[in-house]
Amino acid sequence: MSKIARYAGNLLAFGSNAQGLERTVFGGTAQADDLTSQVTNAFLRGWGIVGPSENPSLEDFNAAFYTLSQLISYQHQMGVPEWDAKQEYYLGSVCSYKGELYESLSNSNTGNEPPSAQWTLVITVKNGISKLGLGTAAKKDVGTGANQIPDMTFFDSNATSLPTGLYQKLPSGIIMQWGNISPGSSDVTTSFPIAFPNVALKVISAVGYTAGSGNLGYSSSAVVDRTKFISRCSSAALGGVFFAVGF
Repeated sequence: MSKIARYAGNLLAFGSNAQGLERTVFGGTAQADDLTSQVTNAFLRGWGIVGPSENPSLEDFNAAFYTLSQLISYQHQMGVPEWDAKQEYYLGSVCSYKGELYESLSNSNTGNEPPSAQWTLVITVKNGISKLGLGTAAKKDVGTGANQIPDMTFFDSNATSLPTGLYQKLPSGIIMQWGNISPGSSDVTTSFPIAFPNVALKVISAVGYTAGSGNLGYSSSAVVDRTKFISRCSSAALGGVFFAVGF
């Protein structure tokens, strides 16, 4: 069976435009448009209300078809029927209540107003953040701009590989780099682990030390460009370490 195309319009019940007394409630003479009034004892009995030698009346035919098609119209209008205390629900049944959807967690679920232990809230885009207990961060986009949250791609680093020189990038664009300086009797040129994209702001150097040796010294350093710096130690035999910041 192929998919049935939806009626293109506001679906009204059969007999909605009945004139005068052409449509009454099933098996009666009263007139009403609401669904509750249509489901009378006579409606629940059906055509048994018509005697063996009688013909169903125009009013009763209109009433029957009106009630059935009004139920279909209601379904079109609501999508998911509203909860009612007298309706019997079963495991997996879905109802709407005060603008939220609820799924039944049990069979023979009658008279249990949601939310309750017999119902679980259906999580939607509308209620997801508040009902799941998520904070305002759940509404933020990934990025480094105002009201954005950076993910780990903005914290790039080579620290896990433990190379000679290390770097750490921060979401602000700041890059920190550190590593070793080779020993030398004059100016020593050292390359940064990676080139700073814009500028190397500052480099600080210090003399290395071997525990218990008593060999002390000092080191001075200066940035050359985005890729390297120079330094000199007070002792040619002592290497050093550096820490640099840039962006």
